[in-house]
Amino acid sequence: MGFEVLRAFDSNSTNMSLRDLEIKTGINKATVRKFALTLVDLGYLNLLPDNKFELSLRVLALGANYLESLNLPDLALPVPEYIAGKVKESTNMAILDGPEVVYVLRVNAAERIIGANLRVESRLPLLCNLFGESACPLAPKNGQKKIWDSATIEAFTNKTITTYEEFEAHLATCRSQGYTESNDELEVGLRSIAMPVFN
Repeated sequence: MGFEVLRAFDSNSTNMSLRDLEIKTGINKATVRKFALTLVDLGYLNLLPDNKFELSLRVLALGANYLESLNLPDLALPVPEYIAGKVKESTNMAILDGPEVVYVLRVNAAERIIGANLRVESRLPLLCNLFGESACPLAPKNGQKKIWDSATIEAFTNKTITTYEEFEAHLATCRSQGYTESNDELEVGLRSIAMPVFN
């Protein structure tokens, strides 16, 4: 549950009071206070003069240690670098983590930046995200429904898929062509293509 406190912080909530943490995590105030103060003692949170909390730089080590142990970005890097150099656009690699995808590699060669906040360790909803959409067709049909039911459906643009029927049809297209493409689903002006990587 202590990690739920860490995960409560994001770009919209960079520092929070105990009441803020209680609301965002759903953990009662006494328990969230205990977790927050323990994280301060461990060096993962800073306690500010106004009694609010913020993430410390030490949190970066958690993600860095995982990425170092993964080895996948190092092994994969030459391919995204080659593609980015050819098409002059950003190239990314991500892995599935429940109803989200986590970016583990990013090569930015775009002449114009769209989605500038995207970086290694960024998380995005699996749905309306190309990485997730490219992997979903590989799951059995009941697994696809489970993914849909566990996701938070949000219309980022008027082209975002928001019904399961649309999702099923889209996955059928992805399955038949071996890749998926997106046009304005996540952000207006953003067009992308993705495919799963095996072995």
